[in-house]
Amino acid sequence: ERYAGDANRKNSIHVGIAERYDLVVPQAGGPRLQPGDYIHFNGRDSHFSEGAWGILRVLDHEVPDLQKLPAGYSGRNEMPKPLPVCPSDAPVKAFNVVAMDYPSMKFNPKAPEAVEVDFERKIQVANPDGKIYALEEDVSKVAQDGALQPMPLTLRANVGDCLKVKLTNKMASSRASFSAISLAFDPKDSLGANVGNNPGDQTIAPGESRTYTYYADPFLGEIASLVWDRGNVMTNPRNGLFGALIIGPEGSKYRDPKTGDDISHKNSWMADVLIDRTIPGNEHRVNYRDAALFFQDEDNIIGTSFMPYVQSAAGLIGVNYRSEPYKFREEAGCT
Repeated sequence: ERYAGDANRKNSIHVGIAERYDLVVPQAGGPRLQPGDYIHFNGRDSHFSEGAWGILRVLDHEVPDLQKLPAGYSGRNEMPKPLPVCPSDAPVKAFNVVAMDYPSMKFNPKAPEAVEVDFERKIQVANPDGKIYALEEDVSKVAQDGALQPMPLTLRANVGDCLKVKLTNKMASSRASFSAISLAFDPKDSLGANVGNNPGDQTIAPGESRTYTYYADPFLGEIASLVWDRGNVMTNPRNGLFGALIIGPEGSKYRDPKTGDDISHKNSWMADVLIDRTIPGNEHRVNYRDAALFFQDEDNIIGTSFMPYVQSAAGLIGVNYRSEPYKFREEAGCT
């Protein structure tokens, strides 16, 4: 929020008809002052595909057809120099991630593959086109039906950490990428999308690997960044290729709430966060439990002037790759 000094960072903002919201980017190039082409876009895939996106170009040199602002970033009309994405003394946290097909994706094993809700529209419970991110160490378990119920990739790091995400594309045909745009990164290397004048191809073909680099800059603080695939932006996220990088307090450890095991390098939508109170600023903070919920839907009729008004969402709908359709429970006698 423009004039709220304590406003939290936003990945996105929901704006309805006749509403407005002032979004402010504190400085071009982010906290690490990285030049390149950044993308802004409408989060609804249908609108994205219709052209609701644009480019924010951050230059590293003066050009004759772009006038300087009266003051400029430094107050002296000087263009600041880019900083390394990760400081040399930043702790490095590395993850090996795989993008894979998951045709056995089913949000509710007890429900039918589709449940009719209204006007012959159906909630889709099974998705034979399912795709997921998984840690490389979990791939064999996920590939065995029922051995490990997948969840959206949820990785955790701390403020001040440098994150190295090595992505390997094990899908049969689609290209893949890894994009966590709420952290500090170089758009010419780790945007995860091919945008504007950025050089090269930031997506990878089946069988290829690429490492993406992000920094949990203290300026951004404790934040969650949604992770998207940009190899096929119109279908892969819809089919499950999404997740999150969650940034906790500096020096924190992460434990499984059920077993107490260290999950600092694991994929888990829920974690107990243990605060390091020896770090200045953390002296009076208490441990807490963190949970990440991923809501997905694709119903473009909800909220439109379709008559009669629909009362139930349809299509592929879930929370963390799960769903409990009310119509199914109602028919089963649950109230």
